[in-house]
Amino acid sequence: MLRPVVWVLVGVVGASACSGEASPMAEALDGSVPRDARAPNDATHEDAAPVADAGDTERVDASASVDAGTSMGCGVAHEAGFTCTTAEWGGSERTYCVEVPAGYDATRPHTLVLGLHGCGGSPMGARSNTSPQVDEGAGEMLFVYPKALGSCWEYTGSAATDVDFVRHVLDEVSSTHCVRRDHVFAEGMSSGGMMTSRLLCDGVADAGAAISLNYGCATPRPVWLYGGTADEYFTSYIEPGRDRWRRVNGCSETTRPLPEGPCVEYEGCTHRTIWCSDTRGHVWPREPWTAQIVDLFRSVRDGT
Repeated sequence: MLRPVVWVLVGVVGASACSGEASPMAEALDGSVPRDARAPNDATHEDAAPVADAGDTERVDASASVDAGTSMGCGVAHEAGFTCTTAEWGGSERTYCVEVPAGYDATRPHTLVLGLHGCGGSPMGARSNTSPQVDEGAGEMLFVYPKALGSCWEYTGSAATDVDFVRHVLDEVSSTHCVRRDHVFAEGMSSGGMMTSRLLCDGVADAGAAISLNYGCATPRPVWLYGGTADEYFTSYIEPGRDRWRRVNGCSETTRPLPEGPCVEYEGCTHRTIWCSDTRGHVWPREPWTAQIVDLFRSVRDGT
């Protein structure tokens, strides 16, 4: 039985550090390196989870047969707000939340954007951290926040049930809200950034923003990447993930600065590849310049 709950966000959570508890080791995609060693709560912008390279994953275009026009949920009115639904799926209670913008038009298909929390985090925390994108995409995008089954996202191996759960959430939201499924986008921090990359590699998402940890795959995709140089995983995971996407996307080493933020865009790429970096640690930046993530998603959606 579905149990919808409405949560109202008031203010934002501060960016103080927190320590994590030891969590069970999970098998990496290549079967050789542990996935997550710690699982702190990302409500304070922390999610220190070292993650292994995923290796090459073939992309399956899961959205090719989906009608980009009117979804089953068109015509169903929704009040503005952050609404969460819990239901049994795969033998477990699973939760996802939807941010319905003010002035939501139930007759206009909205672009779907997934917001993925980090280890120990929550849909509400991810919603708070994606505020610049929600504001920028209001009226044209619908933001959806699934909850991982465990503390961290399970994106490893062929039996990554969280990937199937995200597919299920997209189907559910399409049946209850007016959306378009020709393009789906995703953004997430740390474990959520790794999950974002997995969704790109599997064809569940068409472009993504991977923040403070990510991996690449053999399939070129448009990406927006962020890493702080004070992050303890900067040289071991973040930079290699960036360089992998740069190579797969066929980019040169030449960049051009973007108008806002500590960001550059690589030149000569087959798919847009944006890199942002400053001197912070393991955080999910939420300054106004992160709204450029929405600009990337728009350019892919609109073919510009």
